Amino acid sequence: MYDRTIRWRGGESFMCLANNIRYLRKKFNYSQDFIAEKLGYKSYTTIQKWESGVSEPSIAKLRQLAELF
Repeated sequence: MYDRTIRWRGGESFMCLANNIRYLRKKFNYSQDFIAEKLGYKSYTTIQKWESGVSEPSIAKLRQLAELF
């Protein structure tokens, strides 16, 4: 389920975002490759990093994600 909780300690805020990206991607039946292509990336690895909490998207990419979902 979509996680609306905002957590600021440690890396928890990243994990909320990571979980939400994964949840919405699966809800809309999008692959990581599809999202990467729509956002202008050459491969799915960036999306994979967002979903695992290793990195986070820029504000510009978050806007593009919002348009997809």
